[in-house]
Formats: sequence, C-alpha cells, structure tokens
Amino acid sequence: MVDRLNVPDDTLFIGDNLEILRGVNSESVDLIYLDPPNNSGRIYRAGESTQARGVEFSGEWTQDDMRAEWLDEIEKRRPAMRHVIDTSQVAHGKSMAGYLTFLGVRLIELRRVLKPSGSIYLHSDPHASHYLKAIMDSLFGARNFRNEIVWRRPPSPWGTRRWGAVHDSILFYAGPGRHRWNRVFIEHPPEYWEKYYRYADERGRYQLISLIGRGTQGGDAGVEWRGVNPGSEGRHWLVPIRLLRRIYPEMDDLEQLTTPQKLDLLDGAGHVHWPTSGRVPRCKVYADMTEGAPPQDVIVNLGDLRRVERTGWPLQKPEALLDLIIRASSNPGDAVLDPFCGAGTACVVAGRLGRRWIGIDSSEGAGEVFERRLSHRQGRTGYRIARVPPERTDVS
Repeated sequence: MVDRLNVPDDTLFIGDNLEILRGVNSESVDLIYLDPPNNSGRIYRAGESTQARGVEFSGEWTQDDMRAEWLDEIEKRRPAMRHVIDTSQVAHGKSMAGYLTFLGVRLIELRRVLKPSGSIYLHSDPHASHYLKAIMDSLFGARNFRNEIVWRRPPSPWGTRRWGAVHDSILFYAGPGRHRWNRVFIEHPPEYWEKYYRYADERGRYQLISLIGRGTQGGDAGVEWRGVNPGSEGRHWLVPIRLLRRIYPEMDDLEQLTTPQKLDLLDGAGHVHWPTSGRVPRCKVYADMTEGAPPQDVIVNLGDLRRVERTGWPLQKPEALLDLIIRASSNPGDAVLDPFCGAGTACVVAGRLGRRWIGIDSSEGAGEVFERRLSHRQGRTGYRIARVPPERTDVS
C-alpha cells in the first residue's frame, strides 16, 4: 500500500490542531488517540515544582466557543452532528454546546485523516462522555462503535452527597474497513495467582482446567482416549489448542491432527493430570506459560503513574494505558496521531513500540516537557518539532 502520510515520522507540532489537521493527507493515519480538555468548568495548572511548571489550560467553555464558521462547517459536512450540538444546548446548556462545537469541527478532520482500516479512541470524563458518544455516532456511524472502555483512574476525595468519581470513558470506534486488532494481555493481579494457581510440582505452580466440554460435537471430539469416552455421556474433548501452540511452536500442522493425537502431545509434554480417583483427566497450565488476562472494557488494575513517568502535566495518563491501546490497535510501522498530546504519553509509547507518531499541542510547554521526557528516558534525538502546518499532497 502506498504511504499517503505527508508528515515526517516522529513530529511534534506546536499550534492550533485544527489548522495542522487540515494540512494532513486524507486516510493516512492508522490510529488516533485523543484526550482533549474536558468540560469540567475548572482551570488546570501544573505545579511549580514539576517539569510542566507554567502549563495551564481550561475546562471552561462558553457560547463564544460556538464560532459561526465552525458551526457552518459542521452544518455543511456533518448535519447530524449539528443536531446533537443543538440538542446539548437545550438539555445541558451553552457550555456543552460550545465544547462540542470546538471538538466537533476537529473530529471531522480526524475522521478524514483516519484510514478505513484505522481506529480512534476518544478519552473523556463523565461530564461529556454521553454527548460525545452521540457526536461520534453521527460522525463514524453507530455500526462502527466497538466499545465504551471504562478506565478506573486513581481515587480522588469523594464529593458531597454523591458517589466518588473515579472513572473515565474511552470511546473506541473503527473505520469501515477491516480494522487492526491484535490480541493483548494485561498482568494478573497477585490475588489471581493465589486463587487459581494452587498446585505445584517440581516444574512450578500450575492450575487445572477441564479437558471435557458439555455437549456432543461431530468428528473425533467424542471418541475414546486412554479409556475415557466423553461421547458416551454427551460430552466432548476440549483440547486447549493455544496451549499446544506454545508447547510446540515448531509444529505448524497442529490443527490437522486428530483429537487423540493432540491429547497425546499434551500428555507427552507433562500437561495432563490423571486424578487418583476417577478416570477423567485434566489439563495442567503452568504459571510461566500464562499469557495474562485479555483486557475487558472495564480496566481497573493498571496502577498509577510511575514516578519515572510523572511530569506534573494536569490529568496526565499512565503509559500502561496507552501501551495497551497502541498494541491492540496498531502494528509496528503504523502511524499514530495524538492531536491533544500534552505531556506526550501516546507519542512516547508509540515510539517505544516501533510506531511512527504525530503529536499536536497548542502549548509551548508541551514541547519543553516532551523534549526532556524523550531525551532523559530514551536518549532519542530523531524527532522534530514544527510550528507550521504541513501542506497536503493529496489534493491539487
């Protein structure tokens, strides 16, 4: 596939992201992550003793943010989005309508630069996440919605007469083409090992899982093996093929083997447990062969920001969260875009994972924090900082 991207790899733009996005070629980016300022009504300032000292941005929005030229563009290009904005003004007020106008015109450009095979993750706190869901549906189509991911952020003091607010929402949409999706895993919490890996032998700790499934199946899944015939009781053999692939990575024809042959391989590798009472064997899965837990749409065990990550940037997100998103929805060499990059977490992680990245932020402080972060932690000097929007090469 021809690379349509007209921005040099690993570029941080300082300036208005709307103007910069308008200079990026259409359908040229593989993954977009954005964590824009929220609609909390607060002013955010970095501490004076932090790397980000002097950084300040607002979570306050007014009717002045409903610029006529932005609304006209939204009306022309995405009329359904304009209806959502108008509804938000009636239901919530002018601050929400101003906020959605500001984001909406930028999301239109993000939709344009995203490849049909690409994915976008929009990070929001609960103040606006439900309105943003309607905005994203109007832009990407409800059919392309994949998940609302709930991320439990570090606890904060409880408010008065309400539940403690400890989560953000991340809206995940994919393009109309077959989007990137990689299997990723997160580390199990300590209590998981105590609960499930309760057995041990000379090789290490292990858990026992069933080799028998309910119901009958065609083929040889219900035949007798080593004197056990699950088919006679309306059940079938349940061979963990992923485990077999890990035990025998050199064998590329595992799927072509019969069920008894697969069970023989499993037993020959010492992964079948024969109980002293009863005839039904079970499978031994050792701790050192456990891949971790596949992430669910509620993320609660990523931990806080590590000390080495902290820049003092308000609302900075942990690298572990971006690591999960980038590994799941992109491949090495893909282009990752963060149009509100702040302290640059998405760009830092993308670079470490072998992805190309584009960051945009309006604050000069972002460039200073980002430079210190990359040079101190990674010793990298191959990135560039730009203050002039790129020029599109896909239009005449």
